[in-house]
Amino acid sequence: MLKPTFDLEHALHEEGCSFVIGIDESGRGTLAASVFAVSVYVPPEAVKYLVGVVDDSKKLSAKKRNELNRLIRQTCLYQIASVNHETIDRINILNATKLAIVNTMDYSSSIFEGFTPCHALIDGNMSFTDAPIFYTSVVKGDCKSVSVACASVVAKEARDGYMCKLAEKYPEYGFEIHKGYATKMHRDAIKKYGPCPVHRKTFRGVKEYL
Repeated sequence: MLKPTFDLEHALHEEGCSFVIGIDESGRGTLAASVFAVSVYVPPEAVKYLVGVVDDSKKLSAKKRNELNRLIRQTCLYQIASVNHETIDRINILNATKLAIVNTMDYSSSIFEGFTPCHALIDGNMSFTDAPIFYTSVVKGDCKSVSVACASVVAKEARDGYMCKLAEKYPEYGFEIHKGYATKMHRDAIKKYGPCPVHRKTFRGVKEYL
């Protein structure tokens, strides 16, 4: 099975883009907590370590994803942004996801010592009216671009770690197991205990039990 390549990034470099970042999100479809977005810049010296190795986080085992997360954080530049459950309920999940992505584009300028990346490859098909840099939305970008795949891995690991911390505060829901997704275990816990403070109150599967 083919893994993400550096072809999209290389094409943008050929067009004169000095920096290209990949962006992906995690937690858009869950019933609880924040949605995360991550931007990753893969420097030239790190490409050889990641091409043929990194993949869409959904295709990786938890062990492999954890190993790659450490490798990416050691060899690449990255920035993490999140939008909490209260904002999600206020502006809806699509707009909250877009906000997290725009925020990580904004934040990414700091990791380039003041130089904003000149192009972002964003997983999916979303469009933005307020993007601070040029971007291209790439359907299944985490399967095509190494930078986006790296962002997919870091986003998933960052959010999973956050959910495990929430599990310590709200142990009855099993957040450390399902990470907030609408599994039977999670839905049964909501039915039994009602929603907790970090559940998304506008989501089906939660709002019925308020």
